[in-house]
Amino acid sequence: MASMCPSAEWIPHSSGQVQRLPSHEAERFVEPSKLSTATTYIATADGSLDFRGRPASRVTTGGWKTSPALFGAAMFEAVVNLSIAFNLNLYLLGPMHLHPIHAATALSNYWGASYLTSLLGGFMSSAFLGNYWTIIVAMLIELVGVALLIISSAIAPLMPECVKNKLSRGPCLPANATQYGVCMFSVYLIAVGAGCIRPCLSAFGGDQFDQEDAAEREKTPRFFNWLVVSMTCGGVLATTLVVHLGENVSWTWSFISIGLAMMMATLFFLAGTGRYRHQKAAGSPLTRIFQVFVAAFRNGRVTLPTDASELHEINDAESMLPEVQDGKPYYLLRHTKGMRFFDRAAVADASGANLAAKASPWRLCTVTQVEEVKGLLRCMPVAMGPMLLYMVLAQVQTWTTQQGYSMDRRIGTHYLIPPATLTAIAIGVVILEIVAYDYLLVGVLRRYTGCPQGLSHCQRIGVGLAMSVVGLAYAALLESIRLDVARSHYLVNHDSSSAAIVPLSVFWQLPILVIMGTAIFFAHAGLFEFFYYESPVRMRSLGTALSMLPIAGGLFQNGGFMVGVNALTKKLAGKGWLESSNLNLNHLNYFYLLMAAMSLVNFVIHLITTHFYQHKQYINIATIHTKLSQHRVSQDPSQTHANPSQSSSLPAEVRLQASLQL
Repeated sequence: MASMCPSAEWIPHSSGQVQRLPSHEAERFVEPSKLSTATTYIATADGSLDFRGRPASRVTTGGWKTSPALFGAAMFEAVVNLSIAFNLNLYLLGPMHLHPIHAATALSNYWGASYLTSLLGGFMSSAFLGNYWTIIVAMLIELVGVALLIISSAIAPLMPECVKNKLSRGPCLPANATQYGVCMFSVYLIAVGAGCIRPCLSAFGGDQFDQEDAAEREKTPRFFNWLVVSMTCGGVLATTLVVHLGENVSWTWSFISIGLAMMMATLFFLAGTGRYRHQKAAGSPLTRIFQVFVAAFRNGRVTLPTDASELHEINDAESMLPEVQDGKPYYLLRHTKGMRFFDRAAVADASGANLAAKASPWRLCTVTQVEEVKGLLRCMPVAMGPMLLYMVLAQVQTWTTQQGYSMDRRIGTHYLIPPATLTAIAIGVVILEIVAYDYLLVGVLRRYTGCPQGLSHCQRIGVGLAMSVVGLAYAALLESIRLDVARSHYLVNHDSSSAAIVPLSVFWQLPILVIMGTAIFFAHAGLFEFFYYESPVRMRSLGTALSMLPIAGGLFQNGGFMVGVNALTKKLAGKGWLESSNLNLNHLNYFYLLMAAMSLVNFVIHLITTHFYQHKQYINIATIHTKLSQHRVSQDPSQTHANPSQSSSLPAEVRLQASLQL
């Protein structure tokens, strides 16, 4: 934000009430009913509340004090979410006995559903429940889903025959409709819970840092970095312990371990209850958005003024606006060019009838409300860049696992490493990269970019997109080498439904996973921060949920993209690139090259869209009041202690100049 709301000191007045006096110190609050016994404490300036609904103390709540609870909850919830992601493909290919394309499509649908339902979580949080209670409800839903999944793998009528002992890679009867239906219903329950938790947990974590305090605000990007690290650590557990239980013990015990992880996530989150800072739900953000659309259509024939200052803002007098509203600093958004159709929502009709004090917001909106809608729409082209990244990530996760089973997995003479475990090694490398970036590279990059985070949100997304091109190019090269080795050793068996083991170490896959993991770190953290800061202040939960929309879109496209490419190549060449369940008969290398070319084009488009992107420009009402008071004092020194609201008598051009100087 361009400027911060000045703090104020709260002291007892002789009347027994709390009197607000301007100060450069932090805000101090004392409940009037407890003035005789209470000790003052520093309160946050962003209107945060503690669990009991009182102004939150900056000393005893929020900040890094709540981070262990949030990091623990994020890590163990990620164990659940990523265990399903990494195990579902194996479970559907093995015990459920699905075709590889169908299994990959089901996995993509799970991912897509988990991210699409983030919109539901963001809406419920912003409109009704707030982040804390939305997370609690979502955790309960996820617990129910995990419990049902355990039951489906443990009760004979619901589990396929192959599951009764351990994973069998031999021929096996496919699951019937009931078995498959119960399994996927439980998986989608987990997806709903995980989807609702994801945006609320990140937004809730951001709310623990007072955005009106420069020192706390600078800590927010580091929090998001370590939130990604926590989820990454959960991925390590998911790809080692949970995968090992599923492949070597039983699927029931694998799912039980997921249930224990979900219980730990819930307990970690509840442990921080007394120290959390809460933001009140601000009502349905969709209502404000729809009001702008409706008002713009209603005023479709109104002539737009050439001077943007003639557009409607509250009372058309910035100096009359409150410095705080519902305990939060009040901000205006400066008018921006472009999307002029929506400006019609802030134009009064010729008669001035819709300027009445009680004018319907469905007929006349403020410039700030219009700019909120413009801002959300401007975010979409930037957010669409990572959509393709998440689609190709899902492809890499799916196909590297299947490739791994056709490569040499031996460590020593007896142990065969599960291909999914390579992901854990890659995750460990990515964690080291995050630490190095956070503590070493940020300071270096800051000197060149001038950005406190080292790289801006859009730059971080761009780095992730660029690295995905490199990762896919390497994947195509490795698959070409693997196919050449298979052919040179006469291992291309046209009569087999599975690929023969190729004498090429599975560890050659590790660079792919490291590069793609690094790409996701940069893009994911950048996307989180981008929507958190670019969303309207009172819509941050919904804004964070919108950051999941491109992820959901990319994952939902995954299955259709595979089917479409396979059908097109079969029509053009007589044989689909991904037609056979025997990878040695496919052309996965061509498929990777196609995705690398698409990712390169996507990166170029991202550079163009971010070049023309207009960032939000906030106007802090408290700062306007300060500038207006300074102007008044310069004109009449006797007005030193005048009420800021009296500045409405000042010329409009003076008030406008005060706002534009911010």
